[in-house]
Amino acid sequence: MKKVVIVTSPFKLDDLKDVLGEVGVRGITITEVKVPSEEARVIGLDFASKIALETVIMDDMEEDVVEAVLSISQDADGMIYIIPVEDAVRIRTGDTGKEALV
Repeated sequence: MKKVVIVTSPFKLDDLKDVLGEVGVRGITITEVKVPSEEARVIGLDFASKIALETVIMDDMEEDVVEAVLSISQDADGMIYIIPVEDAVRIRTGDTGKEALV
């Protein structure tokens, strides 16, 4: 499994939710974040407002998820981080691994 963290402009949120759903992403967590930004410094700010969208996916979904995000994000600044996940446990049912993600 992999944890995917997408940090990008807030105006991309709806497009990201749609495209991730199309490639099979079922659950996401969205957080408002502040990141250092050269663009923000031009207008007198140290940080720019962004969103961080997080999800955990099966390994074989990684390429589809990255391609989907890139397909709608060329006009937005940001990063995609991909982090290995050892396991997942659904609290309500005790399901682990792949079963916890579906």
